[in-house]
Amino acid sequence: PQISIKLQGLDGFKFGNLFTVENVLPSPYNESNVFMVTGYRHTIDSSAWTTELQGQLIASKQPHFRAERQD
Repeated sequence: PQISIKLQGLDGFKFGNLFTVENVLPSPYNESNVFMVTGYRHTIDSSAWTTELQGQLIASKQPHFRAERQD
């Protein structure tokens, strides 16, 4: 799956950078996936600077858990 998000203007993205998103995608994609930057575009006009970021899903993070010790 791919994602495209529009942000308030940000610079510094490079192809191959990794990012996650929270509270944007439906479950189970919401907090457990890692995307790789596949493209970005800046738009600057008289009212705003916006950045459109494209990403490709590349991996799922393992859920965090705490093993309980059993004696």
